[in-house]
This record gives sequence, structure tokens and C-alpha cells, in this order.
Amino acid sequence: MDITVEHRVQRVNGFRMHYLIAGSGEPLVLLHGCPQSSYEWRRIMPGLAERFTVVAPDLRGLGDSERPVSGYGLDDLAGDIFELTRALGFERINLAGHDHGTSVGYVLAYFHPQLVKRFMVLDGFPNVATIDPELNFQLSRKLWHIFFQGGDADLAERLILSNLELYLRHFVASIRHSGNPSAIAADDIAEYVRVYSAPGAVRALLQIYSAIFDKNMALTKSCTAKLRMPILALGGEMGVGSMIAPIWSQVGEIVESRIVPGCGHWMAEEQPDFILREALRFFGHG
Repeated sequence: MDITVEHRVQRVNGFRMHYLIAGSGEPLVLLHGCPQSSYEWRRIMPGLAERFTVVAPDLRGLGDSERPVSGYGLDDLAGDIFELTRALGFERINLAGHDHGTSVGYVLAYFHPQLVKRFMVLDGFPNVATIDPELNFQLSRKLWHIFFQGGDADLAERLILSNLELYLRHFVASIRHSGNPSAIAADDIAEYVRVYSAPGAVRALLQIYSAIFDKNMALTKSCTAKLRMPILALGGEMGVGSMIAPIWSQVGEIVESRIVPGCGHWMAEEQPDFILREALRFFGHG
């Protein structure tokens, strides 16, 4: 079956949001992580589009979406996705998120439970504070980039832009974060470099991380009820790993969790066939 993936733009909440769309059937929205874009879904989107109307937006300020000067908290980003679903005429959606996309998806599902039918999580959490409220020393070392990117934005932007390709390659194509670094090739790195080289893109990324400390922790701490829709939470063996099950069991009533052997953080790119099968199984329940 030939699947055409279209690039479209929709104005939401005062800015132009770029998104990919393909297929037909029940809506399935895919939320990318950082530092990535909707491009991260390239290997599983055609397979999903054989059964679903698949929509993969670029979050505010990232990818090929417009870059407003503000509005990078989880409530803002989730609100953007909600407005996009309304503009597309979706009353109910299946939802998948990776990395920061899981945090956006969590807030969307929490405040709009009537919208989200099922929620698939790829190596991410509702918010960094839910990983370990005390953030022990070893965990803090592993998450150093969150504090760097969420701290002094001016200094971080200057340092990152001094060698953007090296910085992105460290995260998306190094053994430190990936179980299969060769899965993300030079052309893939070039695409991420392209979108993050755009004026304001790195600053938007840093605002997303700054919001973790400025407002997101307070927001997610106020979310005291559990999600009631089914959740599938997958953690990479060299990524989130064993932390995935206890965290999502705290915030969801119906949680299926699994560690993916031999996989790092970039699950849809490292093991696309496995993620596609799991998505088709989980979202195919009707």
C-alpha cells in the first residue's frame, strides 16, 4: 500500500504549526521529543497510516513550526495540540509521545480526558520531578543536560550554537543514549541540524527546558488524580529502563509497561519495527 505523507500548516494559538499527516481511519497523534522533530516518526508513520489517520506535529518553536517568543510550558504545548485536534475535527484521538512529548501528552490527557482514548509512552515521564523527587546524585549526573538547558539560556545557546552538530550528535547518535547509534545516520543528523539551525530554534528548545523548573513542576504536582485511559509505557533498556513502570503506575489506573531489550532512548528510530508492532497491537483494541 502506497502511503503519502503530507506536510501541512495550521494556525493554532497565534502561530503556524507544521505537521505531517497520512492515512485514514481513527486519529493517532504522535508527539516528538527533544532535541528532535516530527521527523523522528519517519520509520513508523507509513505503517501506522495503513490503519490510522496519523498526525505528527512539530511542537511550538521546534521543527518547521513557527517560533513564538513565549508559551513553552507544558500547559501551552498541550493546549497547542488540543487546538490542532479541534481544527482537524477530531473528537477522540489515540496518542503517543516520546521524551518531552510524553510530558505534553500527559498534560493533554489529564486536562482533556474526553479527547484521549489510549496513550502510548516511549521512554519518557509526566515531568522530570516524577522520576525522583529528591534527584539523587547519580540520577542528576545522568540528567545533566536538563539543568544545563534549563539554566542560563544565554550561555547555553552560545555554547550549543558554537557546534550544533556535535551537540545534537552527542544526544541522538552516541552510545551514551542509544542502543544502536548507527540507526541514526548522517542524513538524519543533517535534518535535525537543519531545523535547529533556524533562527530561534535553540532558544525555543531552551525555553522548553526552562519551563520544567519555572512552571511545569508546579503544574504536574497539581495533577493528583490518575489517568483512566489505558497506557502502554515502554522504556529502553539503555534509556529509562526500570524506572518506566513505577512512574506511570503512579499516574495511571490501567498501565501496561515493558522494558525493550537492547534499546536506548530513541526508540522509534532504533527499533521501529518493534515500536510499530506494539503500536498496532495497543491502538488496535478498539
